[in-house]
Amino acid sequence: MLTRIDPVISLSRTESRAPYPIDGSKCEVTMTSKTYGLSKHYITKFLVSGRSIVFAGLHLVAFPDRKDRCVMVRSR
Repeated sequence: MLTRIDPVISLSRTESRAPYPIDGSKCEVTMTSKTYGLSKHYITKFLVSGRSIVFAGLHLVAFPDRKDRCVMVRSR
């Protein structure tokens, strides 16, 4: 992220995980884990004209319920 305004809190990213497959999914994937990592998410906060602004970057999968978008990690 490039900015001319200094953030109030340091930019941080998350290593959160989410349940997988999602409800209503057509994925037929056998995984060793029932969760999947949510990478590339980050958050910071700015103070602009006396107002607090939260800036979050999210990486979302397009069409997560389509078979061709399923996670292809197989159990071992």
